[in-house]
Amino acid sequence: MIVVVITCVVVIVALVVANLRLRTRGDELAALARATADERDSARSDASACADEAATVRRERDDALDRGNRSRRDAAEVANRLSAETAVREARESELDATRRALEVARAAGVGGLADVLWDLSLRQAEATWRLSIAVDPSAPSPLAACIDPFRTAVEIEIDAAREESGAVIELTWIGDGATASEHSVVALAIVRDVINQVGTAAASTTLTIACLDDAVELTVDSVDDDGEPVEVAMPHQPDAKPGWARIC
Repeated sequence: MIVVVITCVVVIVALVVANLRLRTRGDELAALARATADERDSARSDASACADEAATVRRERDDALDRGNRSRRDAAEVANRLSAETAVREARESELDATRRALEVARAAGVGGLADVLWDLSLRQAEATWRLSIAVDPSAPSPLAACIDPFRTAVEIEIDAAREESGAVIELTWIGDGATASEHSVVALAIVRDVINQVGTAAASTTLTIACLDDAVELTVDSVDDDGEPVEVAMPHQPDAKPGWARIC
């Protein structure tokens, strides 16, 4: 009987020990499972962060490429615009010089009608500008057809055309009235066209003042850039001219 009891006790003790070992092992496996799950979640979080970072890097790279492409396009456009403006300015300067030479020849030869011919050609050009850039109906009568002051009307046409074509911000201030001599008008209008070509894209705003005097026409140009800094406007070479001011007499 004692042997049976001892045997049972041994078996019970063995079962208790085995149970404790199983519980301990179960706890270890549960802890390992939790640790593995934590590591898995951390790995997933790291992978997601890496994917987000990679996407951010790709976006930044694409943005940098786009900015580089835009910068190259902008630089090319600026270079082309500057080249075109230079060509136009040189053409205007050449045209103005040729006009002055023709007027000097006319004065020397006493051929006063030549200035009238040149002025008529300038008005035709102004009318063509009006029909192309301003007129709602190009077939409508030109404002030059029955105006009192063709010089002023031609100047207003050139400025309105610049506003329509390039969005130039140019305000016109007029001093004096009455007829202006053809030889003054043709040169002054050529200078106005040259001024418009210079300030059209380079200036944020411009005030052009034209004073019609008894024996001369004076032009004053005040231009500023986007920062409010003055923009120098070149004038045709003549003894009493300076940047932003000219006198035709």
